[in-house]
Amino acid sequence: MDRTYAFVDESGNSDLDTSKSGSSGFFIVCSTLVAEKDLDAAYAQAEAIRKLHFQKGEIKSSNLKPKDSDRRARILSELAELPFKLSPSLISPEFTKMAAFVSRPRSLNT
Repeated sequence: MDRTYAFVDESGNSDLDTSKSGSSGFFIVCSTLVAEKDLDAAYAQAEAIRKLHFQKGEIKSSNLKPKDSDRRARILSELAELPFKLSPSLISPEFTKMAAFVSRPRSLNT
């Protein structure tokens, strides 16, 4: 069986307490899944995209200006060509305290 690497990031309030000021109504976890055979190519392609669009910083949507939607679309189109799949999970206290919706992993191109 081939090895797959998962790179995980989260956003929102992990305690799901929406009564706090500025809290989100959702907690989102997204895994980027890369097959071991594609890992070197994915790193190289992502680094080339980072250098082109973000120079020295990391690839972060918050580093883009809100009015720069064309640039955001170009970056996302380039990232969609990388050999990876996404596996997002969404937890919402509105549905139930610990119910989660998990979609099947998919690539950005499908």
